[in-house]
Amino acid sequence: MDRQSAFAIPILVAWGVSAVSVLLIGFVLAPSEGPAWGHWMRVGWTEVLVFLVWGGWFGYIVPGARINSGGLLGGGVGPAMAVLVSGYALLSFLMMVVHALLPEGDLLWRIHILLQIAAFAVTAVLGAMLFVAKAGSETRV
Repeated sequence: MDRQSAFAIPILVAWGVSAVSVLLIGFVLAPSEGPAWGHWMRVGWTEVLVFLVWGGWFGYIVPGARINSGGLLGGGVGPAMAVLVSGYALLSFLMMVVHALLPEGDLLWRIHILLQIAAFAVTAVLGAMLFVAKAGSETRV
């Protein structure tokens, strides 16, 4: 087994276990009465967040993605992006859980969605600025 596979295989297995666990927990917690589209939307969003977290760490940890040869995740941007995306995923998940525990209402739903959009926008802008900072640090003035 080459060095890259030694890192990639455990990370892919961990992602798979995480994804299956989220799905199984979703089945256990699924409401028994009535349509549960809201529940399954939350389970689906949690799966997306799990994918984002493991994708971010996969891109940083696998040696082939870390080589500083002008690749997108070269230098110090990889670990910073992984931490940034993991923080966003945690915040998004917590907002979703809090919203699920609050009484249903149009205003609360709109506030929740606005907060989700704002958190995503802040994460995207900070991520873009990390890449700008990396590019700026590699140019000679």
